[in-house]
Amino acid sequence: MGLNMKKMKKVVEQTSKQATKKGTSKKEHTQRMDYIHSGIRVIESTSGLINTIVTARKDTRLAKIELDSKQIQLERDLWEFQTTLEKEMKNMEVEVKKYKADTEVKLKELDVRMHELSESEETKRLQIRNEHESKMRMLDMQQSMLETVMGMYKKYYDAMFAGVVLPVTPANITNDMQNCIQSLNTSIQYLNQSQPQINMEKPLDD
Repeated sequence: MGLNMKKMKKVVEQTSKQATKKGTSKKEHTQRMDYIHSGIRVIESTSGLINTIVTARKDTRLAKIELDSKQIQLERDLWEFQTTLEKEMKNMEVEVKKYKADTEVKLKELDVRMHELSESEETKRLQIRNEHESKMRMLDMQQSMLETVMGMYKKYYDAMFAGVVLPVTPANITNDMQNCIQSLNTSIQYLNQSQPQINMEKPLDD
């Protein structure tokens, strides 16, 4: 407020003495002093309230700074998650293309061998092993993607409950997570499909 309470009170006391010397009636003097003192009390209480508001604003500002810091950190974390996920998706795309090309080559080779060996146990086992290895690579990648998206999902809700405003919506993360889960489940189901009965007692030549 910029008001000096001690100085004001001193002025009031001097005014009180001057008024008494000038012959002001005791009743008028008391009324004026009561009025002035009540005014001072109002000013003091208002000043206290303003100080409380200023302190609250400072606390809020500090809290906002802390909150902004959390938001900045969260955005950094989300950016890292996004970068990681993008890399994993690119790796996945490369692996899918590689898997497709590799499968086409292996299928041609297997067609030749199957024709030559007439559906031998070795051919069946080789085919199953190649498929299994390819699917496991895909499964590992999808597992990694799922963990990344779930990490983002957890970060989002941790921050949301902390009151941070986020640059992404739950739907974005939920959709990505559901896509990964669906893809992962599809791979697991595919791995669990029944395989042809083969004789595993014979060693498989590389």
